[in-house]
Amino acid sequence: MNDFINKVRFLKIKKKKIITGAGKNTIEKIFPKITDINIKKEYLYHSYPGTAEEAGPFLISRNLVTIDEFSLFTNDTNYITDAEKEGWGWIWENRWKKKDGISWKKPFGDAADSTYAGHRELLPALMLSWNDASAYCLWLSEKTGLTVRLPREKEWELFAEETGVTGMEEFEERQADKFYNSNEFINRLCSEINRKSDLIHTGLLWEWTQDWFKAYAPGTDFKEYGEIYKVLRGGSLLSSEIQKTRQYRFRRCPTARSPFYGFRILVEKD
Repeated sequence: MNDFINKVRFLKIKKKKIITGAGKNTIEKIFPKITDINIKKEYLYHSYPGTAEEAGPFLISRNLVTIDEFSLFTNDTNYITDAEKEGWGWIWENRWKKKDGISWKKPFGDAADSTYAGHRELLPALMLSWNDASAYCLWLSEKTGLTVRLPREKEWELFAEETGVTGMEEFEERQADKFYNSNEFINRLCSEINRKSDLIHTGLLWEWTQDWFKAYAPGTDFKEYGEIYKVLRGGSLLSSEIQKTRQYRFRRCPTARSPFYGFRILVEKD
């Protein structure tokens, strides 16, 4: 397994003090620029206030965990994902809907599954919940003797800052791509990963983080805060530009899964 971990392309992040989240002035300034009517101002305030924090050092995978990599885990442990246990997954067909027979092996339930299965070494494993991603990290920790886990929010933000992901303070609205069918999505995913073969892969899928969706500071209270939801970061190919900024927080239950969620791994360093 150490050979396996050595094959993972890691980025070394040094210890650094950063400002996580966004300040009120930034949020108030950029909100009028947002053209996506589904983005409410309160969603931006989930990232408030900006806080000085220290993160690092750590190693973080440049790419999202692939189908082949996740297969090593399931073959070794006979792990059954949340979608497989419950027999369904969330898919988008003009609206969100539950679809039977969906899992990380067949995340769309249509012809796109064939393209997905044919690019096992290239494509991220899809339709995985936070529980599934966390179980994979625990298995890899046990196999390698390293501390492998999902990145915490502040670690993901430091990683995003170091790799040039746009911040809210730099946000400028762009014309969003108007597409969605599963074949087009999976082909676009293949194309983007091939095009960025030597680059960091962000903005392709929402990425699970370690943290619960909690307030950044006392006094910022939303009913969703607490230990109900886990945080995803980074946005997907279908996300609006504001969702792809490094501070934007998205939340879902630990059992949630869709073709638009993936994860990368972090290795703790002393």
